[in-house]
Amino acid sequence: DADNGEVDVDLSRGQAGEEVTITATPDEGYEVEAVTVTDRGGEEINVTEAGDGVYTFEMPDSSVTIEVTFAPGYEITIDDDIRYGEITTDPEDYAAEDDTVEVYFKPSNGYKLKTIEVFTGKDFDDEVTVRLHSSGDYYRFTMPDGDVYITAEFERTTMPFTDVRTT
Repeated sequence: DADNGEVDVDLSRGQAGEEVTITATPDEGYEVEAVTVTDRGGEEINVTEAGDGVYTFEMPDSSVTIEVTFAPGYEITIDDDIRYGEITTDPEDYAAEDDTVEVYFKPSNGYKLKTIEVFTGKDFDDEVTVRLHSSGDYYRFTMPDGDVYITAEFERTTMPFTDVRTT
């Protein structure tokens, strides 16, 4: 599987016992998630990571299947200190640059969303533009070329009744 990156395999003669080198180069905003090598019988072959996207394995006495999986490389972190409601995202933990990230909010009973902010940059000091979807049910933003940090504030709603005491 070479979606979101390139895979190059150097197997000089392809003989049993020979070391095979796999070079996995992810596209911008992605990283190598897994490199799996299986023999013809479905047995997984031990793969060693040599660093810088280079992986090696010893060629068995059969043909092999090589699978390299790339995953989005920018992390989505939600503030742990949000009170009186929940924030979730889709995708949940990681996204690639230019992906659309949806931010869902669920206030606790008696509360409503006051603000939602998304930050990026070295110290999370650059604000990302967040827009409310036309349905009013969630926000969305375009993933920048870096990790993001999401925070939100919920506030108490006023009671809609005027003929009863607030207590």
